[in-house]
Amino acid sequence: MIKYIDHFPDPVRHRFDKCEWFDSYGDADVIIHCKSGEISFPTHWGPLSLKTTLMGTEYYIKNNTILGVNSHCILVFNEDTHYASYVRPYERVESLTFNFGPIFLDSFHAYAGLNEQKLLDDPQICQADRVRFFEHVHSISPSISHHIMAIGKMTADFRLNYQRIEEEMSFLYESLLIEHTRMNRLVDTINAKRRSTREEIYRRVHIARDFIDSCYADPISLEQLSEIAYMSKHHLLRQFKLLFKMTPHQYLTLRRLKEAEHLLKTSHLKLNDICCDVGFEDRSSFTRLFKKHYKQTPAQFRLS
Repeated sequence: MIKYIDHFPDPVRHRFDKCEWFDSYGDADVIIHCKSGEISFPTHWGPLSLKTTLMGTEYYIKNNTILGVNSHCILVFNEDTHYASYVRPYERVESLTFNFGPIFLDSFHAYAGLNEQKLLDDPQICQADRVRFFEHVHSISPSISHHIMAIGKMTADFRLNYQRIEEEMSFLYESLLIEHTRMNRLVDTINAKRRSTREEIYRRVHIARDFIDSCYADPISLEQLSEIAYMSKHHLLRQFKLLFKMTPHQYLTLRRLKEAEHLLKTSHLKLNDICCDVGFEDRSSFTRLFKKHYKQTPAQFRLS
C-alpha cells in the first residue's frame, strides 16, 4: 500500500516519533510531495527514506551536520535515523520524499536474493537482509531522476495513477540499490585493509564534502572541515583528493562557480550580489576564477 501526503504536517502538534508514524501509516510506503515556504521540524525519527526536491533547497541536520538537498541530488536516511529539517526564510521549496515501508522492503530484498525457480516455488517468501545505505548527499543518477520525475508528475492524480506509481516505486528502489553498489565499489578503492575502516573513511570524507555543498557561501577552512569530519587535516586532504580527484579548496571553488553559473542563467541579480551570495570575497577574484573555468567573464557568460 502507498499513502500520499500533499502538505507538511504541523511541526507543533505532532510528536514525530516512531509510534506516531506507525499509528498514522502502518506498514505503508508514504510519498510526501508538497510546496512550502519557511518551516522547521525538530529532531525526529524516520523510516528508510529518499529525499529530494523539484524546486529550491531543503536542509536536514544529522549529528550536527547540515545537508542541503535540491533537485540535482538525493539524500537517503536509513530506518531509525533521527534528524531535523527546515526550509530557509524567503525560499520556496517543492519537497519530494519517498518513505519505504517494511513490507515493501522485505518482499523486495527476498526477490532480489533468490533465483527464478525459487521465486516460482514460493512467490510469498519474505526473508532477506535489508541494505544499510550511505547517508550522504550525492548527485542524482539518470535512472533515479527518471523515476522521481515520473512519480512526481503522476501524483497530480494519485488515485488514477496508483498502480503506475506502485510500479515506479519498485523501479526507483531498484535504481537506488544499483547506485549503492556503485558506492560500494568506490569504497573498495580506499587504501585500508579492513572493510569497516574503508567505510568509515568514506563516511567521514563525505561529511566534509556535504558541509561544503551546504555551506559553500560561508568562509570554510581545511581546519574547520577536519574538525567536522573528525580527521587530521593531512589525512582529510589526502583522502578527499583520492575520492573526488581534487582538494577541498578546489571543490569549494568549483561549487561556488557552479552556483554563480546557475544564478547568471536564472536571475537578474547584479554581478556584485552574485559574487557575495556564492561566497567569493571580492569581484576581481570571482571574475578571474570564473573566466579561467568558463573561458568567459561573468558578464560575457550572461550575455551569451
